[in-house]
Amino acid sequence: MPVIGVKELKSQASLILRSLRAGKVKGYIITLRGRPVARLTAVDEEELENLILSMDNPKFKTFIEEARKEPSVSWEELLAEVKGEKVQTRSKKAS
Repeated sequence: MPVIGVKELKSQASLILRSLRAGKVKGYIITLRGRPVARLTAVDEEELENLILSMDNPKFKTFIEEARKEPSVSWEELLAEVKGEKVQTRSKKAS
């Protein structure tokens, strides 16, 4: 998945969206000041329909609310864990 900065996303948005729509790339990792902040992917019509339908589902809403209560992990902590490095963890509130 290509990695692009926010400035590139802003200046090349049309080209990036066309490449997603055409299936040339599966998605992009978007960075801000060199740090990954988002993933941009094409929307499959079936996936979009399922998402829209699930948003009105009370079980889905409960699942999301419960997930937000769980402690989160920073990007750095996740990368360090994948690399097998020791990291001083800190407890964070889910936002």
